[in-house]
This record gives sequence, C-alpha cells and structure tokens, in this order.
Amino acid sequence: YSPSSTYPEDLKWETTSHWDAGVDLGFFKQRLRITADYYYKKTTDLLNTVSLPSSSGYKSTVRNIGSISNQGVELLIEGDVVQNKDFGLTLQFNIAHNKNRVEELADGKDILGTTYSNYGSGSITIIREGEPLGAFYVYKDTGLDENGSLSYEDMNGDGQYTDTEDRYIAGSPFPDFTYGLNCGIRYKNWDFNFFLQGSQGNDVFNLSEMRNYSYGQGMNIERKVYYESWREGQDNSHAAYPKINAVGSLKYSDRFIENGSYLRLKNISLAYNLPCDKWATKNWLNGIRIFVSAQNWLTLTKYKGVDPEVSSKGSDVNAGIDHLTYPNSKTLSMGVSVKF
Repeated sequence: YSPSSTYPEDLKWETTSHWDAGVDLGFFKQRLRITADYYYKKTTDLLNTVSLPSSSGYKSTVRNIGSISNQGVELLIEGDVVQNKDFGLTLQFNIAHNKNRVEELADGKDILGTTYSNYGSGSITIIREGEPLGAFYVYKDTGLDENGSLSYEDMNGDGQYTDTEDRYIAGSPFPDFTYGLNCGIRYKNWDFNFFLQGSQGNDVFNLSEMRNYSYGQGMNIERKVYYESWREGQDNSHAAYPKINAVGSLKYSDRFIENGSYLRLKNISLAYNLPCDKWATKNWLNGIRIFVSAQNWLTLTKYKGVDPEVSSKGSDVNAGIDHLTYPNSKTLSMGVSVKF
C-alpha cells in the first residue's frame, strides 16, 4: 500500500477580500420593495488539487495555484399587489448575474482538471488565466467520417490528436444569469403559491451520454443507438451515432456539451384554512390547514439528459459535469396542519 497524494509544506490559507454596495428602496408605504446589490470578491492563494507525473510516485497534490475573482449584481423586487379582506396577491422576483474569472496562475501555466477514464482519456475542464474556473476544454467534433467513425478537428495540423495542442475552450458551467419568481395568492380561506426557478446560459457536459458511444465496454446502451447508428450501404445523413464497432475513437469533445438552461416549477401548493372561529372549540384550537403540494413537477429545458440541475463531480473546477447522477425527485405531498 502507498499514498496516492502528497502535500507540500509551504501551503498557505486561502485569503478572500469582499466588498458590496447595495440599496434598499420602499414605495407606496412599503408595498413595493426593491433591493439591489453589486459585489466583488477576490480569492488569492487559491487551493486546488493538481495532477503529478507518474515518475513522482504520486497521482496528485494540493497547491496554492493563483487567484480568482467573482463579481456580479443581484436584484430583488417584492410587491404586495393586492391586499384586502378577501383577496391578496404577493409577487417576488429575483435575478442575479455573476462573472467568474481566473485572474492569475503560478507561472501563468494552465492547470488541467480532474482526469477521467470512464469513456475517453484525459480531463474535461481546465483552469486558465482570463477564463472561468473549470471551463470545458475538449476536442472539436467534426461528425462522422466516410467510415462511420467519430472524427475531430486537428487544430495544429500535425496529423495527430494531442491534449495540449488540439483542444479548445468550448463552454462554461457558469450561467449568464439565474432568476426566480414566487407568487402567492389568497382568496378568503384558500391559499395558492408557486415558485419558478431558472438558469440561463450555462453549459453541461453530458458524460452520461458517452456511455451510448462506448460499444466495447459492455455497458447498458439505450435502444435508440441501434436504430440511429451509421450503417453500411444506407443513407447515413441523419445518423446520430457512429458505426457499431468494439473499437472506436471516442474522445471528450464538444459533441457532449449541451445547453443547460432551464425553467423549473420548483414548488406549487394549494391550501384551505378551516374557519375555526365558528367552532365550539375555538378557545383551544387556533387553526386547521389542509394542503397539497408538489415539488420539481415541471421542467422546461433543451438539455437531453435527465436533469440539467446537477453536478456529478462536485463544484468549482468540476462543475457542470453530469455523469449518471440521480435527478431531483418529483414529490407530491398532502397533509393537515393543526395549531393549538
């Protein structure tokens, strides 16, 4: 037995400086409320796992690799649109934009993300000055060749595919903005509420989909691959998958980068409050509430995977990678709440 990681003696704590400027406004006797914030956060001596050459005897180490910044704006608007004895309508809307950027790296050298050997070889992400942390660094897919095999662009024209010369930054797991809308409606003894949550502009690397291309690994492959794969002597203009063959040229490429934007009905609920003030037990019973609610019941997205709101490999440098992750569960709840 031997350790797989080593830790140098000159590690430093990460240091973060953060400043924020904001404003809170209230109008119409506080029935309309607005909160706006601008923030800037910079972290220096950033800690991250770094791969080591096999000749060192270790697979990885932890180092202070450089500095990173996050800056953005957040806006919250709340309003009591209507409030009277029988009817009430309350709305809450929020939107946020964050820009993530690697400011500086030791010696200015790129750092590759975690190495995966599930289907291809090498890493999927990179840490590079001037780019978002953990940007997708992959080969450029050029479709199926005349033999029905996957093909890639030879960036430097040397006739070979190399990880350092033929890959490019093809996307980022960080969204352009996130948003949400919460609506509450009250009519006499009825309460209705729903919450919408969304993300726009983020990419997802669909590592789960790559199993459908790994013909020689004995994995479960979806039925559609059989019908949509390249075939000899047929019109293959619409073939989605390469020729079924135990030997392939599978690499981590932009073929598996998808738009991860989504709009999700995160929660919806309906409740009825029994009029306990008319009951003989009103001296000891304060309220009975009957409710039904559903979570994650509807999601609108172009992402072809199971759930765009996932990150199988953790956050930061490995964010936005979906590898057979269990999705957010759809739940339906019913119950009674009694107050004494």
